[in-house]
Amino acid sequence: MYTMSKTCEKRLSPHQYAKLIVEPAEDANKYSRGRLLVVAGSEQYPGAAILTSLAATRSGAGYVTLAAPKSIVPIAQANLLTAPVVGLPTDDRGGLALRASTDLLELMDRADALVIGPGLGSSAQSAELVRYLVKQSQLPLVLDADGLNAFVGHAEKLQRTTVPLILTPHEGELKRLGTIEALASERCIVVAKGPATIISNGTEAVRDDTGPSSLASAGTGDVLAGTIGALLCQGLDALSAALLGVRIHSTAAILATEALTSCCMMATDVIEYIPHAVRRIKESA
Repeated sequence: MYTMSKTCEKRLSPHQYAKLIVEPAEDANKYSRGRLLVVAGSEQYPGAAILTSLAATRSGAGYVTLAAPKSIVPIAQANLLTAPVVGLPTDDRGGLALRASTDLLELMDRADALVIGPGLGSSAQSAELVRYLVKQSQLPLVLDADGLNAFVGHAEKLQRTTVPLILTPHEGELKRLGTIEALASERCIVVAKGPATIISNGTEAVRDDTGPSSLASAGTGDVLAGTIGALLCQGLDALSAALLGVRIHSTAAILATEALTSCCMMATDVIEYIPHAVRRIKESA
């Protein structure tokens, strides 16, 4: 369990969560609803990239683009009917090569927010690429999974970013990076995932323990990253995107578990129940 002073923790009311939901404008188009770039996937973990992109699309992002190693483009395209997939150079371990940086910077110029990390793998080139993209980014971004692992031993660089940054570590990743108190700040939001998830901006922390135990399943973290990324590209500030993303994710898991049982729910089921979760949050206000 995470250790934070109880005095700095609070909980939000259903009404507060409902107020954060982004409703599309009547004259909205796919670009005005938010353009999200997902940098994810490797030969070993193509599913992480797909789950993140699907969750982002289901969570309201108007235009999601997946940037992934060329080798996984066919499987990604077969599973993503509404998101373009851009194949990039691959290193000798099946992850993104460092020379992909030029193409990625061009893609970032056409995005409103980023998700970096799900399933990227642990190669030295991929890790260096992640650190470079975070340093160069002018966009708010979600850093998840192998995106976080790229900063093990380099955690101080996270504090040098000039853009809103959301970190989504599970307990093991957080231990390798530092503590919530050391990482969280006004610009760097920490979403410490677990049975009781803590969302902190350094001065206050919100505890959300509504997530069911069925979320202890491969791929559900990728779904959360995509959900938060979608809210971020729609214009929510980083703290609000993190708070609402966690609540949508946990509510979707609750509803999926009720229908499918805690033994049988998997990550794709959470994605399918996101619309029901949004409706539940709106109605509970």
